[in-house]
Amino acid sequence: MRRMCAALLGVIAAALLAGCRTTEQAEFLGHSRSGRAELLASYPREQKWRMFKLILASLATTDNDLDYRDALQVFAEMERSGTYRVCADGSVLAKMAGYRDRIRDAGWREVYGDMLRDMCRAKPAGRSGAAQSDVDEREFSGSG
Repeated sequence: MRRMCAALLGVIAAALLAGCRTTEQAEFLGHSRSGRAELLASYPREQKWRMFKLILASLATTDNDLDYRDALQVFAEMERSGTYRVCADGSVLAKMAGYRDRIRDAGWREVYGDMLRDMCRAKPAGRSGAAQSDVDEREFSGSG
């Protein structure tokens, strides 16, 4: 029941975002999926946050394997640049790990898991020392 309510809320949020799309959102979504990470890097912090929320809402309703991969590229850019510590946010990270299981193509599912694991092992910009997050291999590999 909880899962169904979450899915329903995701559909409603996506519908609201689609119906109330701003010029900013249209510009962002109008770029190629792979170009969105580059575009995001050029945005100021507040605008990055708005796009982050837009992407999270859109992932609730997509059935396109590449949407998950491309969204992960955007999240990785946010993590790398220090805009948002995705890997330190357990609830968002759990959602992202769960998206892996929605990917139908086994090859893309493996690529996604590798990208997520690598994102959380990388050192964010401006940080030295150990990686910010000790990630559990099982969470990203689909085993466990």
